[in-house]
Amino acid sequence: MVVRQVLQQAQTFGFYKAKIINMAEVPFDSAFRKYCEDNRCGEYNANYSCPPMCGSPEAMERRLRVYKRALVLQTKWDLADYQDQASVRKAENSHNIAMIGLIDNMRRGGHNGVMCGASCCSLCEACEMRNGRPCLRSNLKFSCMSAYCIHVKKLAEQCGMEYSRDDRKLMSLDCMLSKEGIVLKKWNYQ
Repeated sequence: MVVRQVLQQAQTFGFYKAKIINMAEVPFDSAFRKYCEDNRCGEYNANYSCPPMCGSPEAMERRLRVYKRALVLQTKWDLADYQDQASVRKAENSHNIAMIGLIDNMRRGGHNGVMCGASCCSLCEACEMRNGRPCLRSNLKFSCMSAYCIHVKKLAEQCGMEYSRDDRKLMSLDCMLSKEGIVLKKWNYQ
């Protein structure tokens, strides 16, 4: 699948913007782990895809650095009020659902890759970790870009994408990674 086809598929799945970059251009900053530790989303030590279960910042970066390319995707959501966490969560989940749909479509075409979500894994109503049970979807689960310590604002700037979280707008980014070159083959969930 060539770059043009990948970008067209992203548009079909409702992404506002999409760009393919070299993985070496993806900025990491381990200082972002503190936001996970502050537990603002309520998933720290409660979700298999979140810290500390997902791994240290260094381990997460090493896990991604084996890939050559990143498909960076963006959605844009107008909000009545950013403080309405239910609306924000709904937008983030819609973003991740579109991402999962795109990955699934690519998988059916024989292309595998890793997903870095805009928010934590939400494949289950509640992560089985909370009940002391193993992950039901370990082959599909994904960690968010914060857990990977990706500097999302810098990534957005590098891709010519706006990144803003204000009272009326939510810009969400995530990415899919490939070990292949410009022709994206071999996508695979993490």
